Amino acid sequence: MYKAKQGGKDRHELFAEEMQASAFEELELKSALVRAVENDEFVLHYQPIVDMGTGMIRGVEALVRWEDPTRGMVSPASFIPIAEETGLIRQIGMWVAQQAARDVALWRRDGHELYVSVNVSGRQMEQNDFVADFTRAIRGAGAHPSHIVVELTESVLADNGAAELFSELRREGFRIALDDFGTGFSALQYLQNFDIDLIKIDRSFVQALGQTGNTGVVQAVLDMARTVGAATVAEGIEDTAEQRMLKDLGVDLGQGYYFSRPVPAARLVQLLDEERGLIPSEEASGIS
Repeated sequence: MYKAKQGGKDRHELFAEEMQASAFEELELKSALVRAVENDEFVLHYQPIVDMGTGMIRGVEALVRWEDPTRGMVSPASFIPIAEETGLIRQIGMWVAQQAARDVALWRRDGHELYVSVNVSGRQMEQNDFVADFTRAIRGAGAHPSHIVVELTESVLADNGAAELFSELRREGFRIALDDFGTGFSALQYLQNFDIDLIKIDRSFVQALGQTGNTGVVQAVLDMARTVGAATVAEGIEDTAEQRMLKDLGVDLGQGYYFSRPVPAARLVQLLDEERGLIPSEEASGIS
């Protein structure tokens, strides 16, 4: 029944033994995820967001990782959907925001002028007094809202009440990024109706650019961004060819394995210190 429901309405599925195994595995993962929240088993990794013109790190995206005692490092692709389904994403999301705020406050005190992006889901925004609680968590961790970029998707902005919550976040001083831009059906509508600071160009468009040299879609996104005064971030840049094409087109910021994989906070500090010349590049290159 649940397998049929996952596939959509008016469907049927025949029972197979692997369905039962999958159901038990999911149940075990749900129970383990509850314990993970209680036992604080999460860590943050940060992926640099780089200025396409200078190559300097301007910001980072906070990405949650789960260190399960028996499973080891669990992929977000495995546990985030379950966290969304169970509502645990609300607690996990708040933890991510607080930890990211602590880290960025420390980095800025050390002279690193950068921001941190945190992803906020629709389930989080369904909470009563979400913006007030979120703001209190950020300020309580020692950060200013202007140092936090809240990443939202088009689907989140499409929900009823999103406009009011969006306005509350802006009034508190948070910056807003529209993630996975162009993958929905009303991208232009959101640019017209919401005051967006950053537009994140989806990896699928970057891939198409690298494979075919077709710059039309990316150029259209850049034109729209300039019209509304938003900066652009190209996601998933993986090689020199993609980086050069995007830079030539005028993309402001880049993110992807070409620059850096997501790294623990300590490693990020080493990258930042290397930029400032505090660690010689040949020494930093040997740090894992």
